Amino acid sequence: PDTTAPSLSAALANDTGTRSDDGLTRDPSVSGHAADDKAVSQLQATLDPASGGVAADVTGSLQADGSFTLSAGDLATLAGGTLAQGAHVLRLTARDATGNARAVEVGFSFDSTAPAAPTLGLAAASDTGTVGDLRTTAPVVDLEGSTEALATVTLSQGGSSLGTVTAAADGRFGFSGLALALGDNAYTVSVVDPAGNAGTSTLHLTREDAPDTTAPSLSAALANDTGT
Repeated sequence: PDTTAPSLSAALANDTGTRSDDGLTRDPSVSGHAADDKAVSQLQATLDPASGGVAADVTGSLQADGSFTLSAGDLATLAGGTLAQGAHVLRLTARDATGNARAVEVGFSFDSTAPAAPTLGLAAASDTGTVGDLRTTAPVVDLEGSTEALATVTLSQGGSSLGTVTAAADGRFGFSGLALALGDNAYTVSVVDPAGNAGTSTLHLTREDAPDTTAPSLSAALANDTGT
């Protein structure tokens, strides 16, 4: 009698997180392979079984070579229409004709929300005017900002990158030694969160002339001192 369960493997098809194996992704598609010495007769998928997920037959996704892919749309269908942001577990079960079964689970965290525009402005030591007005007389400034934790932030001007930093666990980041031309200085701020979602915003800094606090020079004397 056949007592051997099918072989089954599965993983995120495109782990878009900081690492390719961190389980954090904006693309929840799952790919895998199922095989049996005779044939795999059924493939089932259950989303979040610990939360009451119901098994669905996805045998139709099996290809002739045993490979399969469940798309983001398939995962949304398993979720009842919309896959919620956050942590999920997908259980896959392969069965052969005699009922031998093997199950694997794929855990992942789904994040498809683009990061909000970061807060970014002049550091206190560089802000010579009204605090927060993005105006200064300093020719070289430091910037401080806040965004999503561990996001990657790139500051660009005119299509050229001026630097890339990674936000700390509390979301704080900064750029130092930024030279300003007199007048308006326009920048593009690009943010990529740990799941790979991207967003852009603009920043305008104004460098003003330093106030003139120097008195004119002045000298005078008699034009024609006729004395002895």
